[in-house]
Amino acid sequence: FETVAPTSVSGNTFSGPDDSSMVLLYGYLSGTLKPVSSMGTGGSCYIIKGSDVTVPNGTSLTIKPGTVIKFDKGGGWPEGITLNGTLTAEGTSDSLIYFTSIDDNTVGGSTGDGTPNDDEWEEIYFDAQYDAGYESEVSNSVMDYCVVRYGGENDYGNISIRNASPTITNSVITHSGDEGIFLYSDYGNDVAPTISGNTISNNTTFGIYGTTAQGDGSEIAPTISNN
Repeated sequence: FETVAPTSVSGNTFSGPDDSSMVLLYGYLSGTLKPVSSMGTGGSCYIIKGSDVTVPNGTSLTIKPGTVIKFDKGGGWPEGITLNGTLTAEGTSDSLIYFTSIDDNTVGGSTGDGTPNDDEWEEIYFDAQYDAGYESEVSNSVMDYCVVRYGGENDYGNISIRNASPTITNSVITHSGDEGIFLYSDYGNDVAPTISGNTISNNTTFGIYGTTAQGDGSEIAPTISNN
C-alpha cells in the first residue's frame, strides 16, 4: 500500500502512552513522507516501533526535507528501514532529514528521555539480496543532507549496504553502536556506492567497513571522497 503522510497536524492535545503524539510507521511503506509541522504537546515526527519498515521491490519511498523519523529502542524487535526498492531522501543544507532515536529530543519534539545512546535502533539497510532486478532499484537510491545517528544495534551499521550501490552525500553519520556504514557483497555481486562529502564520526568501531563472501567473486569498490 501507499502511505502519504499529513503535512500539518496542529492545535491538538494528546494523551495516553508516550508515543501517542507521533505518527507510527509499520510494515510495507511506499509513497512520500513530508514533515509533520506540529503535533501539539508531543513530538513532531514519525516513529518506527515494534518492527522494521520495508520498502518493497518495485516501489519507492520519497522523504522530503525537514522530515524527522525516530526509532524506538530495541526490545527484542528490529527497528529499522529495509530498502528492497528505491529511497529518495534528499534534504537541503538548511532543512535536513533526520533518522534518529526516540530519546533524541533535539529534533522532532520531546519524545524520550533526552539521553540517546549508541545502538538504540538497528539500521537503514539497502538490501538488493542476490537479484539483478533488486540491484537496479536499490542502487538508484539517494541520501543527501541526512543525519543518521544512534543506530547500529545488534552489530549493524547505521547504514548497511548489501549488493547495491546507492549514493550517500553531504550527510552526518554518527554514534553507531558498530560501523557508521557497513558494506557487504555476496553471490558474486559488486558493491560500489558513492560516499562523498559526509561527516562520519564517533562510531563505535569503524567509520566505513566492507567485507565479501569468500571465494564467490564478489567485490567491494566504493567511491569515497571529501568525507
